[in-house]
Amino acid sequence: KTKNIFSALFVTVSSAIIFAASTSVVYADGCTTQYGGSQYATDCPPTDVVVNKEVSKPNANKGADVVYVENLSSSDPKFIPGDEVKFRITVSNKSNKDFTNVKVTDVFPPYVSYTSGGPSGTSYDPATRTLVFTIDKLSAGENRTFVIVGKVADAKAFPSGKNTSCVNNVVKVEAGDRKDDDTAQLCIET
Repeated sequence: KTKNIFSALFVTVSSAIIFAASTSVVYADGCTTQYGGSQYATDCPPTDVVVNKEVSKPNANKGADVVYVENLSSSDPKFIPGDEVKFRITVSNKSNKDFTNVKVTDVFPPYVSYTSGGPSGTSYDPATRTLVFTIDKLSAGENRTFVIVGKVADAKAFPSGKNTSCVNNVVKVEAGDRKDDDTAQLCIET
């Protein structure tokens, strides 16, 4: 009897361990956000298509080599009114299948407007500060990089009495039901 009870207990514990191990991988693939967040979100689509947004350091616009970073804080060098700002958008296909008609939507921050860049067919709506373009085909494992150029508004566009304004540029990518987004912060000193 003791041997049968031990065998039953062993099978029960083994089944529980196997069940627990198998349930730990049920969560949706790729649900960890760029800066943390819930990796167990069940409504998060897989990140087969990933977008990365970077901003150039301000000295890149004054003859120096262009250096791109994820974000610029208020303690970093700042742009000034009238400066050119370069953004680098990299769209990556992390899956093993090709995607077609990959839509990229780039929303410019307040005080910055689009001047140039992007592939053929890029459109910009100044009223919403939104730039849109489509990548016809993004092959499995492929990365595409685009440089978008903007310009900081004139000094009169900024609120009086405020010396520094930090703003975020937001980019989104969609390939069917696959979506991702990223931001790049920059600061402007008036």
